[in-house]
Amino acid sequence: MRPIKLTMQAFGPYAKKQIIDFSLLGRQGIYLISGDTGSGKTTIFDAIVFALYGTASGNVRETASFRCKYAQSDLKTYVELVFSYRDKEYYIYRSPEYWRPAKRGSSMVQQKEKAEMIFPDQMVISGQRHVNEAVIRLLGLDKEQFMQIAMLAQGDFLRLLLSDTKKRSEILGKIFATQPYRLLQEAIKKQADTSEKELCLKEAELERLKKSVQECEAGEQVPQLPGEFLHFLQERIDTATQKSEKLVQYLETKRREQSQYEAQIAQLERYEKIKAQMAALQKKEVEEEALLAIVTKKRNLAQEKYESEYELLLHEIGRLEGQRKDVAKVAELTEKIEQQRNISLKMQLLQKNVQEEYEKKRQDLEKGKAQIEQLGKVAVRQVEIKADLEQFAKQKDDISNLLQEIKMCNELYGKMKEAQHCYEKKRAVQEQCAMAYEKAQRAYLDGQAGILASTLAKGKPCPVCGSLEHPHLAMLKEDIPSKSEVDKLRQKKACSEEAMRRASEVAGQYKGKMEALREAIEKRGKALFSLGGRELKQAAMAKENELNIKAEDLNKALQSLKEKQSCLKQLEETCSKLEKSCQRCNEDEKELAAKMSAAKAAERELTEQKTALAKSMQFSKLEDFNDALKALVEQKRKLEEELKMAREEFEKLQKSVIASKNHLKALSEQCPQRPQIDAEKKAALDREVASLEKERQIIFLRLAREKECAAQVEAIGCQLKTLEKEFGWQRDLAQTFNGTQTGRDRLNLETYIQMRYFDRIIERANARLLIMTSGQYELKRREVNGDLRRQSGLDLDVIDHYNASERSVKTLSGGESFKASLSLALGLSDEIQLGAGGIRLETMFVDEGFGSLDSESLEQALAVLDSLAQGDKLIGIISHVEALKQNIDKQLIVKKKIGGGSRVVVQS
Repeated sequence: MRPIKLTMQAFGPYAKKQIIDFSLLGRQGIYLISGDTGSGKTTIFDAIVFALYGTASGNVRETASFRCKYAQSDLKTYVELVFSYRDKEYYIYRSPEYWRPAKRGSSMVQQKEKAEMIFPDQMVISGQRHVNEAVIRLLGLDKEQFMQIAMLAQGDFLRLLLSDTKKRSEILGKIFATQPYRLLQEAIKKQADTSEKELCLKEAELERLKKSVQECEAGEQVPQLPGEFLHFLQERIDTATQKSEKLVQYLETKRREQSQYEAQIAQLERYEKIKAQMAALQKKEVEEEALLAIVTKKRNLAQEKYESEYELLLHEIGRLEGQRKDVAKVAELTEKIEQQRNISLKMQLLQKNVQEEYEKKRQDLEKGKAQIEQLGKVAVRQVEIKADLEQFAKQKDDISNLLQEIKMCNELYGKMKEAQHCYEKKRAVQEQCAMAYEKAQRAYLDGQAGILASTLAKGKPCPVCGSLEHPHLAMLKEDIPSKSEVDKLRQKKACSEEAMRRASEVAGQYKGKMEALREAIEKRGKALFSLGGRELKQAAMAKENELNIKAEDLNKALQSLKEKQSCLKQLEETCSKLEKSCQRCNEDEKELAAKMSAAKAAERELTEQKTALAKSMQFSKLEDFNDALKALVEQKRKLEEELKMAREEFEKLQKSVIASKNHLKALSEQCPQRPQIDAEKKAALDREVASLEKERQIIFLRLAREKECAAQVEAIGCQLKTLEKEFGWQRDLAQTFNGTQTGRDRLNLETYIQMRYFDRIIERANARLLIMTSGQYELKRREVNGDLRRQSGLDLDVIDHYNASERSVKTLSGGESFKASLSLALGLSDEIQLGAGGIRLETMFVDEGFGSLDSESLEQALAVLDSLAQGDKLIGIISHVEALKQNIDKQLIVKKKIGGGSRVVVQS
């Protein structure tokens, strides 16, 4: 990949559009990127990485910070890169995400990121992710690989040079992605630790089982080995099984004897139960027969009462039902009378309301006519108020114009003072310039006299006066100003005089305008208030406030008059309606009086009908009839209920007496003979069976526990053999992969893999280091580690061929360290390119570090880089070392402008 043209706008320190044409630098060789600190040298590489991969080149740079703070708000932030790959040109456009002012309003809006790539066949792809994937497919490198190959930062590789094995392992692990090997060795160690924990758990479980057996048999010795312990348990199980079988046979014999006793006890219990039931039934039979006689007598009395009273109740109920219709009619008449009375009262109340309404409307009508008479005078007052308002408006306009002129006069006064102040400053500057010029003029003339005196000799005529004697020669002074300096001071003096003149004219113009306006104000103020000077403004403002208050009062009065005028028409309409309403009230009152008379006549007629009907009734109210009828019906229901209950009680008791006799006869037939039982012999048998059962249960529980224990011991024994075998090889493998074997170097698997990469890097680095050090130094990976407690394998030494010694790289000087770190960086770049499929980039950047080299070392380093640049490769050195500027012709010079951003100048 070779950059052809890079375009940046509002990117980093570059505020305006900046185009860098790399084609001007040629296709091979070294070029220098120089400029002040912070001017934007490394930003050029940032822009290339951002164009290719959409992110910054380093961890300290964030994409969101690419927006230039010096750029104008309407300029877009973007990067364009034209590059060639395999003799084909590609184009990439990228714009980062950033905040910009909105086109309308003062708010900020977020500008979305944008990415676009154009291929040689004009195929276009868009979108951040799609462009990134296309670049990686094209170059065969991701961003990290591109950074490691294309950008050699001295600080990064100096850390790689001077770090110990642990730190160097972290660096190489990130570069060559050897983390899977570390994860593998950690996983193997974790598996070995897990197996060891499982082995310990199984051994602890076996010890717990042994203790459980020891607790069952106090003082009994338990074998330690799993096989012997299992044989010991089996013997105990066999002995307990034989004892349990004999005990079960004897227990069955005793249980059969116990069953015979239980059958006799059940027969005795049945005999006693039947005898108790027969006694209870005999007693119940006697009681029921006595009760049956009482119930029979009660039933006969209920029958007699029913027959004597029932017919009378039916007759009385029929008579009351006949009178009930008359009571309902009286109630209906009472309700109608009440309705007529209510109508009469309602008519009376409506008549009263109509009279009150008529009186109220009549009074409102009189008030309305009086108001109409008063509102007739509103028009006259309205004309007077409008005339006053016009006069006040004219006075207010005069006063407003006067106040505006006073304000303009004050503004002119302020501008006059500023112009006078400016004139004073210009005059002071003119005086200083005049004094400087006069001083320089005198010094120049005095100096000329001294120069002339230095050329005079005794006996030779003076070119000015022709005298041959020179008794008082002028002294030759130092720091004599030149003729050009005196001329510059004279021009400066003339410029200051011109500036002072222009300032004087401006001040005079402002003063003339102010005085003219002030005279006009004085004249207008005397015409309006007979006042002038400073009191004029206060009087004008007071008068203006007074006119505003009066105008406001008049406007309110005028508004009130307008409202009264609108009310006049409404009052006239209201009065007309009130007159019609009063007429309707008179008519309504007459109609209500007629309705009230008719209602009273109907009420008298209904009252006479009610009085005549009430004389023939037993009760005057319907409720009394209902209560009396309800009492007779309830009395009839009670007679029927008492007779029914007496009959049911008699029948129920009669059935119970018959059932008891039948039950007693059946029990006497079912009752068995009474058995004879030996209670002492039975109790002894029960105690023996309980003791045997308890002993059988103890043996059963012991057998179950020991069988379960034997099964667990057998399973644990198999598991222990398997775990011990697995743990053995897992432990050896974990110690080998993690470098923890006793008596050996602490070399783990990841470090071993990194050693192979490191050896190839060192081999390629030495090819450059020997050239840059004139064959003195060669890097070597340390083979032997003196401290077996410390991680080893990646320690780095340097061989000094001048004195045949070998020592740590940390003993190198600053310049020597830079050569070594640069060699490592170039070796690493070669290794990564080979690891990426032999990809070779046609461009490279080297960042700083050359300041620590002497002139000879600098020439050697440049020679190595120049050899790399042979074969169609371009190498850029980012530095501000002066010697590089003199030795390298091709340069990108970054110039920084305070407050205005940076720009790049290509020097080819």
